[in-house]
Amino acid sequence: MVNFHGCTLPRGRSRMYPHLMTAEAPKQFLKDVPAAWDDTRFLAGFPGRYVVLARRQGDQWFIGCLSGHDTTHTLDLDLGFLGSDIYTAIIITDGSELRKLEMRARNVMRSDRLQVTVQKYGGFVIQIESWN
Repeated sequence: MVNFHGCTLPRGRSRMYPHLMTAEAPKQFLKDVPAAWDDTRFLAGFPGRYVVLARRQGDQWFIGCLSGHDTTHTLDLDLGFLGSDIYTAIIITDGSELRKLEMRARNVMRSDRLQVTVQKYGGFVIQIESWN
């Protein structure tokens, strides 16, 4: 579960831009997340520090991470759970500034490892979809 509470609240001088643009990524992601799952996998974690879970419905995977670390760190995720197809991964992470999100996309395969930087007390979500 990822809490996007407050990510769309403009503060200070910048009341509109880029806050309303960055709000679209979490909104679209939340619309795409299914309510029922075919598979759930624990990818990484340690009690009280962080957890990374992957959940699948059909040929789509959704990965979520929550971190309790008080420092920024990088996770190296093994994508060996994917099928033999080529996939597109949409990665939404906390930005380097408070209340900012960053989104990027890349092609991945089951032989790849995905490195994601996690901000202190932050997290990320990834939506992975097959090209087929």
